Amino acid sequence: MADDGVKGLLGANGFGPGFTPYPNELLDLIMPFLGDAEARVALYVGRRTFGFGKGQDGIGLGQICNGIRTRSGRQADFGAGISKPAAIQAIRSLEQNGLLQAWTANRRGRGAVNTYALVMTEQARAWLDDKILARQQKVRPVNSVRQHRKGQVESSGSGNGVNPSTQRKVWPMNTQKKENSIKRLYSRICGSG
Repeated sequence: MADDGVKGLLGANGFGPGFTPYPNELLDLIMPFLGDAEARVALYVGRRTFGFGKGQDGIGLGQICNGIRTRSGRQADFGAGISKPAAIQAIRSLEQNGLLQAWTANRRGRGAVNTYALVMTEQARAWLDDKILARQQKVRPVNSVRQHRKGQVESSGSGNGVNPSTQRKVWPMNTQKKENSIKRLYSRICGSG
């Protein structure tokens, strides 16, 4: 009965009944900090793995860039829709940040192919924490005298005659408050602390 409701809901929006379950952490916390090519590669690897109930999959670079064409010539998907250099750079970046594991595997009679798995390593958590903290410490413009008195003001100009409209306020946040803020965000999104 629940399946009928999902199919009906998706059909009502114009989509077919198929869907790919993505981890909330990936969509809610990680995606906002990825570049376009990185996000496309992560989504494509997720589709090829999570979408088919697998933890990893052998995916060629051409497949990531241009998708899959079946033996009958039908285009099954269009991949991430990015160039090979962009895909290579995105894969390297995702690996360096601990979000993607890649290794080469030999498949009988079909040659070597790269196998990919989206992962959330400790390295990825540290990368994400840094991104969240940087976002929380983002410089905000001073909009009123009251805000000006609340915090320290940094000037984007130098010397005398600084235009007040170019001044920016730095919102300091202590370390414990940062850690608590990150924990609350993780628990809201992921249901864990």
